[in-house]
Amino acid sequence: GGMYSQAIEAYPDLQIQQIYNDIRSQLNSSIVPKNWPELFELIESVKEPLVFCIDEFPYLVSTDPSVPSQFQKWLDHTKKRNLFVILCGSSQRTMLNEFLNAASPLYGRADCILKIEPMNYAAFCLATHCPYGDIDSFKKYSLVGGIPKYWTYVDKSTPILELIEDLYFASGSYLEGEPKRLLLDENVNGLAP
Repeated sequence: GGMYSQAIEAYPDLQIQQIYNDIRSQLNSSIVPKNWPELFELIESVKEPLVFCIDEFPYLVSTDPSVPSQFQKWLDHTKKRNLFVILCGSSQRTMLNEFLNAASPLYGRADCILKIEPMNYAAFCLATHCPYGDIDSFKKYSLVGGIPKYWTYVDKSTPILELIEDLYFASGSYLEGEPKRLLLDENVNGLAP
């Protein structure tokens, strides 16, 4: 019964439009918001208790530096009590900076911060139907680790060497550039995109 939207990498106007498109079926209005305050007002118009979740919040922040202060103003001065807001994202650097950096507008406004850890080998076996305790299952888990998205690339019937080739070395392989993308996303060692 909540509202969920996955943010996109786009100009701020398109980002607001995307969020509106994702939640408009649950709104009490046909007004199309042009800015953050208008979007927040539409969300506030829902009378019953509500959970509002934006995934990939860092996309919004990277495109529009005013987003954290827009949310700060809304959370501090307007947000109704029966509205639970969830902001999440895969960029740890951005999420930690926005909520744990004393200079950030959203500092001190999180009631709870959850850092999602990678899932374990047993969960991998359950999700991929690989036999628990089998050495090949463990090797396959070792190739993709505890990130469930990567598990979708694992076929339990694929031999381990073929899987390595498919995941990392074949032309256009799924995970070939993933380490570099992760390092760039987190700006490790000053790398810039």
